[in-house]
Amino acid sequence: MVLQSNKSQPRSDHRTLDSSKKWLLGVVSAMTVSIFVIFAAPHVFHTSVIYHFVLHLASVTLAVFLSTVSLVSYKNSGSTRILLTALSFVALTIVELIYLLNVAEIIGQLTIPVVDIDLSHVFLLGMLTLFGLGVLKVNK
Repeated sequence: MVLQSNKSQPRSDHRTLDSSKKWLLGVVSAMTVSIFVIFAAPHVFHTSVIYHFVLHLASVTLAVFLSTVSLVSYKNSGSTRILLTALSFVALTIVELIYLLNVAEIIGQLTIPVVDIDLSHVFLLGMLTLFGLGVLKVNK
């Protein structure tokens, strides 16, 4: 007796999922770039700053994409591991937005005055903690 695997169905779903992720990345990229292109206008002629700005713009785009995909995955699965990972990507998005707004000179350096720590570093530590918890959490 030969067992037949039904691989055609999952592959079809896999292709649909891949194309929807590509579409989502395109939409997120277009929206992020459209929103922040106004902020880049003063920096176009300052080559050292524009590269720094583009670097953080790309980081914000990827962080928003990863946050969106992981939050949708959490909605579908309800897994605590995925929730922790999604929250870590949201924290990464906040960090990169702070950096981007700082590079665009919209905000200054955000520090916690009592301890003189950058707020972005607090969010970055939170992101690493949440991501680590999501990776190390044991499903029961």
